[in-house]
Amino acid sequence: MVSNNTTQLSFLTGSTDMDNDALFEGIMKHIGLNGKYQSRFNYVFNLIFIIFLAMPYLNLVLAMTIPEHWCHVPGRNETNMTEDEWKQLTIPR
Repeated sequence: MVSNNTTQLSFLTGSTDMDNDALFEGIMKHIGLNGKYQSRFNYVFNLIFIIFLAMPYLNLVLAMTIPEHWCHVPGRNETNMTEDEWKQLTIPR
């Protein structure tokens, strides 16, 4: 049986007994998988990615909406018309 120290030394010294995937896994176990840098990088990268990925889709939603708007025509306060009647009279068709 190989001791833990021998295994650590074999991947640190570049022994050819281990393939590349096992070497990488061994290095990551030795370094640590969830450090402060890894978590900060993961959050920042994912937030930036999500923001830039969502922009084109939100732009479509904003561009396709038609807000209900009609320009203000002065003089409605002096009349006895409802809003719908005033729109019928003032909005060009």
